[in-house]
Amino acid sequence: MSEVKPFYKDISFDAEFFVKAAQRVIDWNMKARNTTEEEFKKNIKVVDIQSQTKLVLEELKEYRDAKKSEDYVEMADAAADTFVVASFLSYLFFGGDATKAFNINKPADYLADDPYESFIRSHEMVGDETGLGFLASKFMLIARDSLIRSRFNEKKILTEVLNSNDSKFPKRKQLLDFHSTKDIEEALKSEIKWIEDHRGHTGITYTYNEKFKVYSFFNSSGKIMKPSSFVEPNLAKIVK
Repeated sequence: MSEVKPFYKDISFDAEFFVKAAQRVIDWNMKARNTTEEEFKKNIKVVDIQSQTKLVLEELKEYRDAKKSEDYVEMADAAADTFVVASFLSYLFFGGDATKAFNINKPADYLADDPYESFIRSHEMVGDETGLGFLASKFMLIARDSLIRSRFNEKKILTEVLNSNDSKFPKRKQLLDFHSTKDIEEALKSEIKWIEDHRGHTGITYTYNEKFKVYSFFNSSGKIMKPSSFVEPNLAKIVK
C-alpha cells in the first residue's frame, strides 16, 4: 500500500531561526527602553500600542511603494522591517512566548500589493484591540513568509537588518576604541559630540542597560540615535 501524501506541499523554512529573530526584536526593545521584560510587561500603555501600530503602517507603505517600482532591495528591507515592528506589536498583546510560538507555523501567504490598505481595512473589520493584536501577529507572519517565498535568502536578509538594528547599541569597548581613550566618561562625552556633529541632533542623552551591557543614545524628543557604532544594512549584496 502506497504512503498517503499530505494535501499541502511543504515549503521548507527554519522555524527556530525566526523564533530566535523574534526574541532578538524583543531584546532590542528592552535595550531601547533600558528595562527588563518583567518590568516592561507591568507597564504597557495604550500609547505603546499606538506608536508601534504606526511603525507597522509606515513599513507597509514602504513595501507598497517599493513593489510598485519593482525595487527588490527596498521590498526586502520593508518586509524585514515589517517583521521586526509587527513582532513587537504582537508582543505587546500576547507576550514573548506566544509571539515566538506563532513563528513555528508553516509559511502560507505573502504581502499584498497594497498591504497598508489591507491592514487598514482589516482593522476596521475587527475593530477592537484584541483584533489588532491578531492582525499584528498575522502581518508578522505574512512579512516573514514574504521573505521565505522570495527568490532571495531570507535568513541573510533578516540577519542583516537585525544586525544593523543592534549596532545602534554600542558596548563599552566599542566606545573606548572609537574615541581612543580608556576613560568611559570621556568616551561618552565624545560620543555625544560625535552624534551632534554627524547626526544633526542636539540634547543628546544616554542610558546604560546593565543586562545587555550596552548604551543607548537619544535626542531631546526621545528618538534613538545612530551612534558611531551604527552600520547601515547592505541588502543589495544579498538581493541581486
